[in-house]
Amino acid sequence: MPESFPDVVPVLESGQVRLRAHRTDDVPAIVEQCTDPESVRWTTVPRPYSEDDARRWIEMVADGWNTPIATGTGRSSGPTTPAFPASAAPSICARAVKAVPRSGSVCTPTLGGCT
Repeated sequence: MPESFPDVVPVLESGQVRLRAHRTDDVPAIVEQCTDPESVRWTTVPRPYSEDDARRWIEMVADGWNTPIATGTGRSSGPTTPAFPASAAPSICARAVKAVPRSGSVCTPTLGGCT
């Protein structure tokens, strides 16, 4: 059976930092981060932010990683990058741009092709 989220997501490590996909046991930490006054000040996470919100967010990301992307060959290419639902793209883009003002960042095609 092919791997699925979160196992399909690469883990990046250096001597001091380890980046990995969120898991359901991270829900309390996600809620803590999303209700932190500085996070609330600089992002547009829903307010109030609940454990249900965190679980839905993890499920949305998991769905993106677990959704195969067609390659035009008639076969699935398997999991690659998250394919967020089109309805989420404007919200995600707005959050990304608002969260990092003056960074020059723009949304990528993975986020629905918005600019």
